[in-house]
Amino acid sequence: MSDSVLAVAVVVAGAVLVLLAGWAFRAWRNHRHVEAARRANAAWAAANPPTPPITDAEFAAFCAWYETQDLPALQLDVGEIVPAARDGSRLGGSVWLPEGEAWPVGTDGRPLSFLAQLDFSELPRVPDFPTRGVLQFFIGQDDLFGANFEKPEAGDFRVIWRPLLTGPGALHQQPPGVIDCSPMSDELRRTGRRLAGSASRHWPTISSWTLDRDQPALMKSATSDRIWDFVEQRDTLREKHHVGGYPDFTQDDFRRDARYADRDRVLLQLWSYPHDLLMWGDVGQANFMIARADLLALDFSRVTYHWDCT
Repeated sequence: MSDSVLAVAVVVAGAVLVLLAGWAFRAWRNHRHVEAARRANAAWAAANPPTPPITDAEFAAFCAWYETQDLPALQLDVGEIVPAARDGSRLGGSVWLPEGEAWPVGTDGRPLSFLAQLDFSELPRVPDFPTRGVLQFFIGQDDLFGANFEKPEAGDFRVIWRPLLTGPGALHQQPPGVIDCSPMSDELRRTGRRLAGSASRHWPTISSWTLDRDQPALMKSATSDRIWDFVEQRDTLREKHHVGGYPDFTQDDFRRDARYADRDRVLLQLWSYPHDLLMWGDVGQANFMIARADLLALDFSRVTYHWDCT
């Protein structure tokens, strides 16, 4: 065998050994991950053993309890482009600010985006909610749309309560500048769409921690699918914009954190609809929540803002 052939053989053999070593390392690493996941799953299963299957009597009792949990709500339907005006309920468009009041800015000093306005003087009456006055919603322009998922009350957003839209002031468009990220299309930010409300009733959604809080045994049952099917069939506002009622989540209910357990009223829930106008990440939704006591006091200083997606 010539020296050149031998050299080639040595190089090839070395390359094969490197490939085999890499394969062995990856197999070992994957095995460790699989074992870690298996141990974690086993520990969770040991700590959360399934309860016995749901009996017909338990299911009937759950259904009777569930029927008592409804809350009044308004379904919000997105309508036509609306002329700029200080009042009215709408998504996007211009917004009225009193004379001398600066456009809201985030912690980075950049202007927030005007998201929506609720005019309670024109919306159907909802118990606990105002009968007049306007709520204006602004959110940030970063890649999280201003949300702070660790502290949903501390994100770059503003909810401004205006009991009256009187006195000197003016309509304003979004201040000029680069909009990095927004769930709203350019058209929606520029023109605005009417929000029309219709009275509804709403029950806890399958993603609501209310079910785990009030019915923990049944929700852990080996046959909880029976309850899931029943609840999902009763979700009258699934993927519908709404005020009042219960929040819905694409992932999980942030109110499992005890700090937010009292946020029990939906100021506004917006889904990714129409898709060409509003899109929260990958077809998600957003909600603004408030405690009932704060809502009755018209205190909007502790509102939380949260969104998630699939």
